[in-house]
Amino acid sequence: MRITVDRKTGHSQFSDKPDILSENLVIVGKIECLHTESGQNWFPSPIQIESYLDSLSDDKFASKVSSIEGQFLILWRKGNKVYIFCDRYCVLPIYYRFTSGSLEFFDRILDYENKLSISQQNAIAFLLFRYIPGRQTLFNGIARIMPGECLILNTATGEMQNCVSNVYPQVKIQVESDNTAAETFHGLFRKALERRLQPYFQEKLLLPLSGGLDSRYILGTALELVAPNRIVAMTFGSPGSYDFEIGKQVAKAAGVQHISYPLSPKNYHSKSLEANCKDTDGQISFTTEAPIEIYRDFSKYGKVTLSGYVGDAIMGNKANPMHSQDKKIIALKDALISIQDPLAGYISYPMIDSSFYYENGEISRLGTSELWFFINHFTKYTTYCVFKLREHFEYINPFIDYAFLDYVLNLPQGMRLYRKLYFYWLQEHFPQLASLPCRIYRGASLIDSPTKKFAAHQWDRFIHYFLRRNKGINKIDLFQHRFEILEPDQLRKQIKGLLPTEAEKVIFGKSKYYFLLYNLKCLSILRYSFGIPLG
Repeated sequence: MRITVDRKTGHSQFSDKPDILSENLVIVGKIECLHTESGQNWFPSPIQIESYLDSLSDDKFASKVSSIEGQFLILWRKGNKVYIFCDRYCVLPIYYRFTSGSLEFFDRILDYENKLSISQQNAIAFLLFRYIPGRQTLFNGIARIMPGECLILNTATGEMQNCVSNVYPQVKIQVESDNTAAETFHGLFRKALERRLQPYFQEKLLLPLSGGLDSRYILGTALELVAPNRIVAMTFGSPGSYDFEIGKQVAKAAGVQHISYPLSPKNYHSKSLEANCKDTDGQISFTTEAPIEIYRDFSKYGKVTLSGYVGDAIMGNKANPMHSQDKKIIALKDALISIQDPLAGYISYPMIDSSFYYENGEISRLGTSELWFFINHFTKYTTYCVFKLREHFEYINPFIDYAFLDYVLNLPQGMRLYRKLYFYWLQEHFPQLASLPCRIYRGASLIDSPTKKFAAHQWDRFIHYFLRRNKGINKIDLFQHRFEILEPDQLRKQIKGLLPTEAEKVIFGKSKYYFLLYNLKCLSILRYSFGIPLG
């Protein structure tokens, strides 16, 4: 889908018919819920959407539209202004570009007909982050609508402004006990899933299942709502890895159908990587992610897919590296641009500064660094990893239900630490699933004693360092197979001139920078997938 909006008239032209089109309204995608003053309105009609948008005053428009749930792009014309915005967490990526007389919006960069280019600075940022922070994309001149952002085009002047609203909840006093909070938390999550399942009354529900707890919690909740024979689970990974082996155990214990996809370096051949590149619009380093072909095969079993999107971070994943930076946000900028020392001097502060675009006037329980992580990493990276083959699947995302998300993110940090409520509910209400091994405890279960968890952790360290096996990687062991997949000598020729000479020497000369080589591999494949000269 590509939409061209005339900057003087506001009139639109479309490459394909939008999902909803009227005189003043254009919608691409789906709207699940309107949060009106009178209450929630689920699966609204086009007339209800238009009525709601028409009721919003100019000064409140940008802040109010962020309360609409779904995966969508909306263009709304009112007087001499055109408002353009997408869903609050930008699950549907929307790109835009200025021309002399119009604005162009599109959901697939690959379909973009003009010549694309990449600057050296963007290429280096891509190596460090595996994506480009902020509104920029990897490609020069193409931006992306970001969380809480509303673009306002004034057709009288042809000018456009960006209005940004903080989409995360302000602090409210919480007086609930842990047990009461756990009940509230699960009630909101169950309702979020139940509502989203309504349009798919009899369809099969697909669930990518891992050795972790996000997908396990979704599975347990789904089984409270539907029969096991409606669920088809899928596990992929390297045989012997926690995700691959534990995922199979969880599916068997739950009594649901299970499809298994064992992976090897053969799954990461050039054609496979090129397909991943096209599916992600070249916007993330896709080389370490699950191959697209397994999702193509999985689509034969249905289209409605349950997703654990950002579940661990929402519930308070201690492993999030941003948590330790909350007290010194200035230092965070330095940390972000110096992850790899040889390249630190080539990333500009404006690129980092632009990604901190929420003002601190609205106080949230989330620290500024955690906000940065939600705004950038999950918008610019996680969405592409999770929502594969969007044209084939209908994704259901209960973790980003607004009522559930706002409740959990407003809880005191102590109640989110180590996913406290999450683990409590699994143990109390899904004991069979809680008793199975999990990845976070290196094969021990959630209910095992601290001694057994410690022993499992030490054994995992032993096989990792002494036997050179990494059971924690659910794709393949990237370090072990780096020469086979990356072909460093050939890769060095392909990216000649892309990096400063001193940075190139360090990256190709030390094994600790091997991960950056995967990002380089991704950039080299862009040359063939998008026809871009990178040297």
